Amino acid sequence: MRIRLQTAACTAAFGLALLGCSPSKTAAAPTPAASQQPATAAGLSDGKTAVDLALGMPEVKAYCASLEKAPQPSHCTMWSEDERAPTTRCKADASYLDDCLWPVYLGESHPDHAVRFATIWVNLTSNSVAAVSDFACGQMPLATWRAWRIAVAAAPDNPPECPEGGK
Repeated sequence: MRIRLQTAACTAAFGLALLGCSPSKTAAAPTPAASQQPATAAGLSDGKTAVDLALGMPEVKAYCASLEKAPQPSHCTMWSEDERAPTTRCKADASYLDDCLWPVYLGESHPDHAVRFATIWVNLTSNSVAAVSDFACGQMPLATWRAWRIAVAAAPDNPPECPEGGK
């Protein structure tokens, strides 16, 4: 897996091109002047840091490894959109629903399409993952999501209801 920094719609991605961001487009994309950069709180304009923190999760590593080993392998991809950058600085103990969290998208990249698996919400102030949204239950605190995944794995034929922390 390799990191490729990108501008405009994609801040960072792993694997193949996604959302129209290709190496040739990325290399040719001009870097906007400081006055044209998105207005973000000081220290929060680093989507790559958010992606790196999400990549450190054991669940992300396992998901990416499973994609590579699948009968029809695909590539794990992670990205963060500049347009979704938070405009306020998080407190270290921000709520899992706080607008200051930086969204990082996790999915798989195929030659003709991409599929998003989850959104991981990162607090750059505390350098931690605060929440996950897996589309089944919505955004929930990281600890709640982990407990729910364990319960689902224990009873895949009869998965539990979404936890209270899901929105």
